[in-house]
Amino acid sequence: MNKKTLIGVTFCLALSLSMGRRANAGSAPTEDLEKAEWSVNARHNLESNPPPLSAVQAFLSAVGGRLEDPSLIQICDFSFADFHHSGDLSLVYSFGRYCNQTDIFDKTATSFEEYTIDAAPEKGSLRKSIQDIKHDGKLELILWAPLTGQSDIAPECDWPMVFAWNGNTYAEVSDQYKQYYEGYLSSLKKQMAAIYSRGKQAQAPAVATPQAPPTTNYQGPGVEVGSSRVQPPYPAPSPEAPSDSDIECDRVEAAKTEQFLGIHSDATMIAAIKDSESNDLYDRRLAAVLFSFIGTQEAKADLKALANDSDPDVASVAKDRLSDGLRPIENYRQVVSYSIKWPPAKH
Repeated sequence: MNKKTLIGVTFCLALSLSMGRRANAGSAPTEDLEKAEWSVNARHNLESNPPPLSAVQAFLSAVGGRLEDPSLIQICDFSFADFHHSGDLSLVYSFGRYCNQTDIFDKTATSFEEYTIDAAPEKGSLRKSIQDIKHDGKLELILWAPLTGQSDIAPECDWPMVFAWNGNTYAEVSDQYKQYYEGYLSSLKKQMAAIYSRGKQAQAPAVATPQAPPTTNYQGPGVEVGSSRVQPPYPAPSPEAPSDSDIECDRVEAAKTEQFLGIHSDATMIAAIKDSESNDLYDRRLAAVLFSFIGTQEAKADLKALANDSDPDVASVAKDRLSDGLRPIENYRQVVSYSIKWPPAKH
């Protein structure tokens, strides 16, 4: 389970408790969601005055949808937002054992339209994932999908994708938001620089603190006047050691983002080559993942070389990356739609 998934599960538990308290407070609308008005101008605005979790669960059980038993869905988080920029709200919720799936419900005059995406909100919070990226009044949904699996490197690394309503359906439209990814790449580089800096500080040799000369007038606690003992200075806090998993995922996500933006970084390539020449098997597996995202002819040649690595695990990762290319994330770009007639036809 990766760091975002773990945070998402924790968030899910806390959210369920807080929603239970909120439901008892009586401040949220209590009418059935399938009968409620989903307009931003409704008396009970579902975005600013959301219903309790039990109402969302009851809605899914009543309306049904693509799942055989919606009552078994474990909802992690939910929110309402005007994704269509039309004045009508949509219900979006994350669900699943690891909170790594997202559903959107749109209400029309005759049906509910359901859209499912196999990707997760940032840190389990839909509020953080619903953004007006271009500040033009139109909302986007940022969802995270795995770039790697446990078979590649551990932990799994994620990458953000942008989804939005395109006039007909919800679609992955990340290529329309290059400026967002430029900012994301910049933040990754700053984070990596900070981790490397902490690592250098942690590895630096300790500098001896000069001792004060003996004194006969120091009156510190428990020290008598005339004593030659001195109070030692408080030691400076030692920097935390950098997290290997953090820096590895940052490197993978940065390589993917550079590939997405069409950037060919010599620094990324040089570091990947160094990993590929390491005696550490994990470093070589990481190099295979990095080469697959760098994607240049040189990187592909180095990836093919790793496919013949003496270690079967390294060779397996390289071969998988050669055959799949960039497809591992492609599966998470798909949006599956389902139309639910409402009210249901009487038999």
